[in-house]
Amino acid sequence: LDITESEIYKMGQVQGIAEGKAEGKAEGRVEGARQVLIRLLEKRFGPLTRADKKRIGAGSPTDLDQWTDRSVTAERVGEVFRKQ
Repeated sequence: LDITESEIYKMGQVQGIAEGKAEGKAEGRVEGARQVLIRLLEKRFGPLTRADKKRIGAGSPTDLDQWTDRSVTAERVGEVFRKQ
């Protein structure tokens, strides 16, 4: 198999583009989950504090899933963010 440096470079570019697209999609899903959670919480409890929004902004995908689940049954915003 005879592969030139140029072909190797192009393959690397294609792989890099594909990885970048996948990362962008994942980041977009997380950002969407953040926006949905903020909307749900504000509909239920009124405007969120800056600290709550900052916490949501720093939350991992797992945190966001847990907080969204808790937002359904919580009686106060603080219950959404409590550690279990």
